[in-house]
Amino acid sequence: MLQNEAFEKPPNCWSSETYLVQSSQLLPTIHFLSLIDCSQTLTKVAQTVCQQVIENQLNCDAIQTDTIDRCYTKLSTIPEINLALIIGPIKSALGLHPWLTRLTEFIMIDSYKQMQTTNSYINIVQRYNQIEQRQGR
Repeated sequence: MLQNEAFEKPPNCWSSETYLVQSSQLLPTIHFLSLIDCSQTLTKVAQTVCQQVIENQLNCDAIQTDTIDRCYTKLSTIPEINLALIIGPIKSALGLHPWLTRLTEFIMIDSYKQMQTTNSYINIVQRYNQIEQRQGR
């Protein structure tokens, strides 16, 4: 299913641990994120907002969640995350972008040993496909 793929480093990459899996077929893009990615992005957002305040482009009282959200979206090169695999004994979303995980489905896996075959990945995608997201009441 995932044949003829090429791993390449994306342009403007903030971390050497972020890679894209791309294929000539219409397959989803996979991002491998590290703990560094999130903190660097949030730091850049804070620097940008502070710079706008210093240059009188933005009033301190006007800074709202939407302001940060727009700035974060502009600076981030990663789209909203649909599925996150958390692998390891610690069940944490630490390192994931908070603005990109609003509708993310998290699947926890105890060990990399459970991910040794192509069928392991197919089973995860099938499990994700069967999940029904409920929003609101």
